[in-house]
Amino acid sequence: MRSRKGECRDRLEHYRDELVRIMNCIKAENTSINALASIEGEVLAIQQENARVKAQIQSSLQELKTGQQLLSKDLNQKIKAVELALARGCNILDAVMTRKHERETELDIKCRDMFLQQHDDSVKMYRYLFQVMMRHCV
Repeated sequence: MRSRKGECRDRLEHYRDELVRIMNCIKAENTSINALASIEGEVLAIQQENARVKAQIQSSLQELKTGQQLLSKDLNQKIKAVELALARGCNILDAVMTRKHERETELDIKCRDMFLQQHDDSVKMYRYLFQVMMRHCV
């Protein structure tokens, strides 16, 4: 009987050891499940934060596009205004240069006329002086 009793005790000991081992495995698995659940929560929080950041980036990009369009429109208007101002300036400069050329032409004509008049007067004066000298010398 003792051997049967000892055998039962050994089996009970073995079952108890096996039960302890299974319980330890269950505890370890439970710890792993809790860690995975915690990590899953962190992943969800990160995904939500990423979605929020993405929405902010999209909003910022839209604002930048709107600003860029306004700047482009404003810049185009300024370029057109500068082009018009330059065209008016060119027209004014052209008119001024035309008037200057006309005045220079008038002055050139007056100078030429004055030079010709002075030349004619000099020729007449030298002829007269030559005649006077010829009368007195002869």
